[in-house]
Amino acid sequence: MGSTMPILIATAPFTGALLAFLLALAIDGAGHERTAALVGAAVLAVAGVLGIVGAFSTVTVVARVVLAGGPFSGLAGAIAIIAAIALAGLGATPDAEARGIAALVPAVIAGSALALSSVDLLLTLAGLEIAALAGYALVVSRGDRGSGEAALKYVVQGAVASGLAVYGLAAAVGLAGPSTGYGTIAEALSRTTLLAAAATSGVLVLATLAFKAGAVPFHSWAPDAYEAAPAPAAAVLATGPKIAALTALVVLFSRTGFSGVASGRLAVVIAVLCVASIVVGNLGALRQRSYARMLAYSGIAQVGYALVGPAAGPAAAGNATVFAVTYALATAGAFLADSAVRERDAGWDGSIAGLAGLGRRRPILAAAIAVCMFSLIGMPPLAGFWGKLAVFGGAVSAGAWWLALVGLIGSVVSFGYYGAVLRAMYLEGRDALVGESGGLSTASAGVIVLAVAVAAVGALPLVSGLNLLYRIFGLG
Repeated sequence: MGSTMPILIATAPFTGALLAFLLALAIDGAGHERTAALVGAAVLAVAGVLGIVGAFSTVTVVARVVLAGGPFSGLAGAIAIIAAIALAGLGATPDAEARGIAALVPAVIAGSALALSSVDLLLTLAGLEIAALAGYALVVSRGDRGSGEAALKYVVQGAVASGLAVYGLAAAVGLAGPSTGYGTIAEALSRTTLLAAAATSGVLVLATLAFKAGAVPFHSWAPDAYEAAPAPAAAVLATGPKIAALTALVVLFSRTGFSGVASGRLAVVIAVLCVASIVVGNLGALRQRSYARMLAYSGIAQVGYALVGPAAGPAAAGNATVFAVTYALATAGAFLADSAVRERDAGWDGSIAGLAGLGRRRPILAAAIAVCMFSLIGMPPLAGFWGKLAVFGGAVSAGAWWLALVGLIGSVVSFGYYGAVLRAMYLEGRDALVGESGGLSTASAGVIVLAVAVAAVGALPLVSGLNLLYRIFGLG
């Protein structure tokens, strides 16, 4: 019992997500969408907190295929907590769109938690596919033509990525024998003379993970999907699967699995993905007038920043997950803000210009959005600053200063589109009525909670240094 309890706590995000899925499915099926969302949110919140607690335990291999404890529990706990906040904010979503979301969100988290903690390639890909299948359903849940087209695009491209994953898995099995464990693959690749086959297998798996994370050139599904999905669903899709894919990428290509191949040929591929994502994501975001599409393109750039770690080498790779969590907190708040604004302004067209005067009409919500925007830019002392410091500083220490320079230039460019949101809220629409009307909605409360979390995580290193963040979320 003494040795079992830490494992139960460390694996709580996965088991809790499964429990939340089953409970929400049953309650939602009985026609109680709001109750299902609240129950799912409560279970995910408890599971997430247990996951953070489990991060302080030693990493343990469970059933030879899953890692529990340390950052693996911390990362799974973080995405569970973010999903809980998003589900609690479902109150602003129309009934027709809310049906099914309470069960689908835990399914995304269960798949993501499985993928990020797995040390078996087959299980990793299975977890990502579970999250993707639930994601397709979330995108189409709005039920209109636009969401249908976005979901179809997502499904078709996802099917291609799944095909690449199958080929990559088959090649890995061919090289490493019947086992698909990371350790076995790493051992087999260290002895093989079929270097081209090993590199091809690695590229195929890398392409699959890049698609799941939304990196260039596998990114075109993201803007349509995030814009079409209900805002709470978009908040989950933009965080959980991305953290899972990035964690799997770091473990597979910098710690074990394909790490030997990645130190040579694949490192160049990862660097190309990194730079292309930063450039395309930033340029794409600058052109957007839609708030959700701007966040989607900026998310592509943020994936590029995260890839600076793995591209810089094994010593810097683990910083990517620290950055991913700081990004996830702010971007979830930013997406949830879409729902919070619509609660009181049903006529909002979803544009950045349509946010004019929000700072006067709803000052508390606008302040919370501003905190998220500043964190995404990387302004100190918010969470995003420490995330970027981790990946850029790690790249400089590893001698890949040019990657850090590209990331810094991208961050400067991001002032243009994140700043457009701030300008609209505070410098435009000055004739707007002053003050909030009515109490805070659940969506608004969710944005505020996430903004407070962004500020709290940002303040943490000022009190305890960076070690605590690295211990909970970093794959050092």
